[in-house]
Amino acid sequence: MGTMANTRPVLPPKKAVLLRLLSELNHPVTNAEFQVLLFLFTKRYRKHALPSLNYDFVPHRLGAYSFTCAADKFYLMKRRMLKRDEKHWELSRHGLATAQVCPPLMGLKDFVRRHGRLGLPRLLSDQYCLYPFYATRSTILERVLPDLNYRKYVIRARAPQRDGGLIVRSNKN
Repeated sequence: MGTMANTRPVLPPKKAVLLRLLSELNHPVTNAEFQVLLFLFTKRYRKHALPSLNYDFVPHRLGAYSFTCAADKFYLMKRRMLKRDEKHWELSRHGLATAQVCPPLMGLKDFVRRHGRLGLPRLLSDQYCLYPFYATRSTILERVLPDLNYRKYVIRARAPQRDGGLIVRSNKN
């Protein structure tokens, strides 16, 4: 009788991306930092990456935010691949071991070398300048981009304000 194949459960591709990014960073990051790093990585390497990188992001108070990424964090914590920490992303031993067997991502090492230690203010500045639409709901825009010349792109990206009101139909005979 043959030997039994490795029965390690396969991690869904999107979640594998999160583990690979954390593994390459090799240090804990805040929720906000991780969201920005994931956003910048997926935007920069979308053309070359697998469809599994397509996280959807929306404008949020700190820039781009992915609800799917936030939900995936809890999935990974429940499976003990991340340490239980509501405010940070950090691999557990099990998560690190799993990340090592996940497929490599093209461009990830270079991306982490360039962005991995920049810190939140610089990451947000890059995000706001490169993708101003995602800064349209930012509550810290003036702190991140103190120069009005840079903020004007975000201001232009905001949707025009419309008057809220009812349309009233006239019943003239």
